[in-house]
Amino acid sequence: MINKNINIRRSSNPTSEYTFPSETGLELQHFELSQNDCRDFVIKNVTTCLKNEMTINPTKKIVLGVSGGGDSNTLILSFLESGLVQKDQLVGVMMQGIPDWDKGRSRAEAICHEHDIEFRVIDKTKVNELLGRGKEGCWVEDFEKVFPDADLEVLGTHCIRLALKFVAQEMSAQAIVIGVNLEDILAECFLATTRGQLPPPFPVRKIDGFSFWYPLYKIPKKIIDGCYPKFSLQNYNERYPSRMLGRAVPYYLSQSIHTLLPGAEFDLINGFKQLSKLNQSFAVFDEELGFTVIDAIHEELRKKWNQFIKNS
Repeated sequence: MINKNINIRRSSNPTSEYTFPSETGLELQHFELSQNDCRDFVIKNVTTCLKNEMTINPTKKIVLGVSGGGDSNTLILSFLESGLVQKDQLVGVMMQGIPDWDKGRSRAEAICHEHDIEFRVIDKTKVNELLGRGKEGCWVEDFEKVFPDADLEVLGTHCIRLALKFVAQEMSAQAIVIGVNLEDILAECFLATTRGQLPPPFPVRKIDGFSFWYPLYKIPKKIIDGCYPKFSLQNYNERYPSRMLGRAVPYYLSQSIHTLLPGAEFDLINGFKQLSKLNQSFAVFDEELGFTVIDAIHEELRKKWNQFIKNS
């Protein structure tokens, strides 16, 4: 299985590379990819996803989560190049408050400016309000005090969703788009599987009455990064390491599959997608906490969360 013939296609100015199985499965095709090759691959896949998986209303806004990283940077380009949306429909939104994430603002702003779309920033004070903490206190510092063993990214992803939902509701947007890639979704599916659960639905997911779209779900991270290599490298250099083993293990697994058996990642994502369709009731709204959860939250954790929210 692993000693197949490998055909290599060179590029004069590669920004990435990727190995695909051939149609016969008897050989591997290794491509050196230029920036334009990467962009063409992303645009083609996003266009197909938008046509086949999403219903686009030409009169309603679409909120795009942007961070300055490779995944979100490609969203705007691919949506506009698809020819299925107009630029005045798109609104780029960035959440502020986590220091290393905040460094990406100039890149996110530059991408939105390049494509002439609206750019909105939800600052840390507004995030504090969206969390239900009022305007006082620093939600980042308080979280680290109350949850010293947790990774700040856990709260960060929750705050991103709050910020995106806030703008989407304000604009009566038809959807919220997040740039999670193939490895992101695979990691989520592996985590669900190890817990005996079906994967959450993708590439369209309903959370708190909002439609979340994941049009990059079939696109490997390496190819996405090749679309804006300098911005992607800056983003990696500015991030601090995650120390959550439970989060790291499924990510490591999802990113290792391609190295072990090229093409298996696409078979897995297609299979998980079919399983995810059976899981439309994957989450419930928790009235006490005020947001949607996948699992029941035990009392001790609820007390700590309320302590964090009350800033005490």
